[in-house]
Amino acid sequence: MPVAPRPSVASVYLNRTMAALALLGFGSGLPLALTGDTIQAWLRSKAYALDTVGFITLVGLPYSFQVVWAPIVDRYSPRLGTLGRRRSWLLLTQSILVVAIAAMALFGPETPGASLWLLAGTAVAVAFVSATQDIASNAYRTDVLPDAERGAGAAVFVTGYRLAMIATGAGVLALSAVVSWRWAYLAAAGAMLIGLVGTALAPEPRDAHAAPATIGDAVIEPLRAFLARPEGWLILVFVLLFKLPDYLAGRMTMP
Repeated sequence: MPVAPRPSVASVYLNRTMAALALLGFGSGLPLALTGDTIQAWLRSKAYALDTVGFITLVGLPYSFQVVWAPIVDRYSPRLGTLGRRRSWLLLTQSILVVAIAAMALFGPETPGASLWLLAGTAVAVAFVSATQDIASNAYRTDVLPDAERGAGAAVFVTGYRLAMIATGAGVLALSAVVSWRWAYLAAAGAMLIGLVGTALAPEPRDAHAAPATIGDAVIEPLRAFLARPEGWLILVFVLLFKLPDYLAGRMTMP
């Protein structure tokens, strides 16, 4: 039986879908450092105490618990215009992130009478919306790519993700030394438009409008089936908590 020829590297990587995934990866990776190491460096540069900087690490917890609302994102859709379920979520979350990251710049320590609680609350909102964007991005990548191309798609997406982390980590730190932290964060908010370009460029998956019939199908039944397995509860707790100590300790390496 003849073996089907392997597709060329160019045919796999040089196409509209992969270009969109690179941009979506950039949009997903961009907010992470802004609510992690970068905001800690900002606070330390303004002489905030280490215990305060340690407290601010908690704003990133939504990334660890996004599994809790992932079924809701899978079941429901904001249905923006003619966009499908995944791209509607991407457009909504990315648009909110542009505004929310800009708000972090305006609520930062450089603002007279700035409130740390207001900055922290805005950062929590950024982390929550960013985690929701990650859910939609991962679901979109799964829907749009055939099985044979999912490895390549993941590589392209992660490359964009890592480049964004460099931009909002080292890039924002360098820019803050030239202009100010406020303008560096505003520049990061503008860079979030790259993710919106990715959403505009992304083709619709063929099953873009398919969704679980009810919230029970999306949440209750999968969870019930999982917890019915031996040690299901133990596995769930482990998945939710096993990285938490490393996360909290690792966040203190920046200050």
